[in-house]
Amino acid sequence: MWSLLVIVIFTLTIALVGLGIGWVRTETIDLAGYRGWYTPHDLKDLRRFLCAGYMHNAAYLGGILSIPVAWLFNFAFRLYTPKSI
Repeated sequence: MWSLLVIVIFTLTIALVGLGIGWVRTETIDLAGYRGWYTPHDLKDLRRFLCAGYMHNAAYLGGILSIPVAWLFNFAFRLYTPKSI
C-alpha cells in the first residue's frame, strides 16, 4: 500500500518538475529547437502546448524511475520495521 503512494507522489513530483522546466525553457520560443515535436497546425498557444509536452515526458521518466525508488522504499521499510511473530 505504501509503495503505491510512494510511486504516485514520486511520479507526480517529477511531472511537476518537468512542467517547471518547460515553463522556464519556453520563455522565449525558438521553433527550430522544437523541430522534432509534433505541433498541430491550428495551435492557439504554443507555450502551453510545449509545457504540457515537457510535463508528459517527465511523467514517463518519473514512472520509470519510481520503480527502483519503490524497491528502495520496500527494502528500507522492511529493514526498519519491527518483525512481529
